[in-house]
Amino acid sequence: ANRTQVCSVTDGSGIVTDANIGSVKVQCETSSFPIQVSVSGLVGFNLRVRSNTGDTMTLYSNGTHTFPTPVLSGEPYEVVITGQPILPSQTCTATAPSGIVGATAVIVPITC
Repeated sequence: ANRTQVCSVTDGSGIVTDANIGSVKVQCETSSFPIQVSVSGLVGFNLRVRSNTGDTMTLYSNGTHTFPTPVLSGEPYEVVITGQPILPSQTCTATAPSGIVGATAVIVPITC
């Protein structure tokens, strides 16, 4: 999978002579990005959603909501609606609820 990484170089400058260079170090870390839901049309309350990280949220308003645990770039994400709103009862659906995290935050639209 393609991953977004941030790398740093240590001991990356000097003068090259007739010897191998063994002191240069490159360290890379895979970036992580938030998984968000963008809710529209919600009139009721208690819309419940869960991410594949195990985080759950109960939502009471339209707008963008962020799960607490980010996901590493190149790893799968999934958002599941675990409970539909009540008072009034509504049916909400998620568009593109699963995929692979790229190089930005993932925003899953939910329409009620």
